[in-house]
Amino acid sequence: MICVFEATLSLSIERMTILVTGGAGFIGSHLIWRLVKSCPDYTIINLDALTYTADMSRLDDINSVPNYMVTVNPDGLCYCNFFNYVFYFSKVNL
Repeated sequence: MICVFEATLSLSIERMTILVTGGAGFIGSHLIWRLVKSCPDYTIINLDALTYTADMSRLDDINSVPNYMVTVNPDGLCYCNFFNYVFYFSKVNL
């Protein structure tokens, strides 16, 4: 359902990029798995601090998919310079 809605937004944008924070957690990993499989034309970025709840093995089957990228930030989302870097160079749309 998310992809159908976003497809209408992407008419003026060449390729959508979706940033998912906490993608190594239980809910985030399932969201990323679904987005990567159902939206192959989108770039999916997984931004995670890899805390005690993170388990990257949940995403082992999609690590080699070309529209999926992992970005690890051990300082969490409070580190503004890193967060600005991700938004600037990844051209995040959503």
